[in-house]
Amino acid sequence: MTGDLNHITGLRNLAFLFLEDNGFSQKVDSSFLTNLPSLKVLDISDNDFSGAVPVHLFSDGGLNVFDVHGNYLDSFPDAIPDNSTLKFLSMHMNPLSGTFPSTTISSLKNLEHLDLTSTKLEGTMPEELGNVKTLEYLFLADTSFTAGSIPDTFQNLTALVDLSLKHSGRTGMIPSWIHVLKNLVLLDLDSNNLAGGVPREIGNLTDLTFLFLHRNNLEGTVPEELGMAKSLSYLFLDHNSLSGSLDPICNQLTRLRSSTSDCGYPNIEIDCTCCRVCCDDDNVTEACTEIAEHDFLMSLDPHWSTDYKRFEPLKGHTVYYINDFNITRRS
Repeated sequence: MTGDLNHITGLRNLAFLFLEDNGFSQKVDSSFLTNLPSLKVLDISDNDFSGAVPVHLFSDGGLNVFDVHGNYLDSFPDAIPDNSTLKFLSMHMNPLSGTFPSTTISSLKNLEHLDLTSTKLEGTMPEELGNVKTLEYLFLADTSFTAGSIPDTFQNLTALVDLSLKHSGRTGMIPSWIHVLKNLVLLDLDSNNLAGGVPREIGNLTDLTFLFLHRNNLEGTVPEELGMAKSLSYLFLDHNSLSGSLDPICNQLTRLRSSTSDCGYPNIEIDCTCCRVCCDDDNVTEACTEIAEHDFLMSLDPHWSTDYKRFEPLKGHTVYYINDFNITRRS
């Protein structure tokens, strides 16, 4: 489907607009979709829209879902109304540039989902996000933020289910406060410059299913307390300087489906008979590169039919589908 959407302007009772996965290539500006005071859900993802996101889309304060991922939009408003009811904001895979609109985003007190994966945002990773305590899904992977530590304010985000900071220039140590994010299912810190050890406190995250710490500068022995994270199914630790043995941990993790470490011959750094992939820094194989099965870019592309949330048909019986670009939970 293609065409000009401005003919929709003025439909004052329009509440839901779903136009995802089409061929629209319109330039977005101040005349785009005006005078829609009842609009609650706008999904124009995976099209070819370009331009700047106009502030008037948020002016009525009734928009709940704004999904524009997979387009060519290059900027977001510096300020939107404080009374915004926005819960879902997905702009991943857009060429957004400049600094992070921290004042805008941190004022969204009802926001549950923020995905800015694979954008060109720069500047400091905003501490202000720690004020958005309703956040459940936070994806800031593959961004151009200035190198720095994981903001300490993120420990306030105790509702988080998924946190992805892959390839975002994170340095310093993995904070010991990570265990206060007790609802985490996914923790993705892949491809950063994190140093120090793996915090033993991660073992307290009993819902944690995905732990991706590979391609960092971590060192020391892997704490056996990781075996206490009983839901852990995917554990990726390769391309670090870790030592010891993963076998005692694997033996405790009855749900473990895949694990990787630097257990590859001849430069074995860690013992792991349970690892699905053994890597060696000096002998690169396809399974240990960015085209490997375990090279995932964590983002979430939920569907309107599940109210833009991850769908779990039965508690404890979630089915995961993984490919090279995203991770989703569906029936």
